[in-house]
Amino acid sequence: MIEFLANNQIALFAGFISLLALVAAIYHGVATRKHFRLSIKPHLSFEFGKIPDTDFFHITVTNQGLGPAIIKNFSILEKDEETHPNNPSKFLDIVEKSSKLYSNHSAVSLPHIDESLSPNNSIILIKLTLIPALNSDLGTDELLKQLIPFEIKIEYESMYKEKYIAEFPPKFN
Repeated sequence: MIEFLANNQIALFAGFISLLALVAAIYHGVATRKHFRLSIKPHLSFEFGKIPDTDFFHITVTNQGLGPAIIKNFSILEKDEETHPNNPSKFLDIVEKSSKLYSNHSAVSLPHIDESLSPNNSIILIKLTLIPALNSDLGTDELLKQLIPFEIKIEYESMYKEKYIAEFPPKFN
């Protein structure tokens, strides 16, 4: 055995070096793939509040990630009942029946299923004209609780088919 190792010393070192090169190439491939996934990861976030110097209250969803967010599902959770509004008028009905703290001047938009929301783009989901008496009486959090007593859930995925969920109001664990 010792004679075999002595006679094939160069071949064994060459095999060992090639094995190290193979391990390094595999590691580099895994790291590159992870980098590509992270470089196009979407992140949907909700913005809400009263627009300064106006009578408008809004809820907007924005893609603050690096890649497009492909919308897969949009739902409203109200009293443990999940609704999937498929047109803006159905969504507007849900908004209007939930609260009467705003005038009839309201607008809603829906993200369409399989729609791609590009990075730094947004969709104004709800825009309400507040009753003037509310403009000074309530803070944003209290106003939000009274105006929007339901939850909004958007399921989306990246171009690599990784699934994510954005919820309003956000839930922290």
